[in-house]
Amino acid sequence: MEDQIMIQHPEDKQGTHIRRDKYEQMYSAIEQALQEKGPLGFKALNEAVHQKLEGNFEGSIGWYFTTVKLDLEARGVVVCERKPGQTQMIHWIKNYEPGNSTNTVSPSTETRTPVATSPIGTWSTQGISAMMHPTAVIVSHSALMMAAGANPLCFKR
Repeated sequence: MEDQIMIQHPEDKQGTHIRRDKYEQMYSAIEQALQEKGPLGFKALNEAVHQKLEGNFEGSIGWYFTTVKLDLEARGVVVCERKPGQTQMIHWIKNYEPGNSTNTVSPSTETRTPVATSPIGTWSTQGISAMMHPTAVIVSHSALMMAAGANPLCFKR
């Protein structure tokens, strides 16, 4: 039996098993494209991965791309910025080693990785548990200051 990986889904839908070698090949192509070009839209990333793998990949590149991208999103390796009416932008956040249990989100693990700051707060990914997928949140400046130990001015009399 071939070595396989159980795919996770960011919306906790039923995953599937795919061969580890196909997963790793697709993972590498996605990682290289995002690290070379920065955040990309879904279509642009799919095209970049297609260019890297065409002729060197057995199977449907589009299907494996979507499947592995969703798995990486569920694991907090990539963040997909979705805004109504705009192209989904995919950001590379951290490396992941398939099969290494130390880098999967477990019920006792909480991770926060800053993505970008804006005048109203900081974007981050937050892995809460294996049952909840990573989500993008905005943390206000005052909440960050309170978390850092600052006394909020609004509570002083």
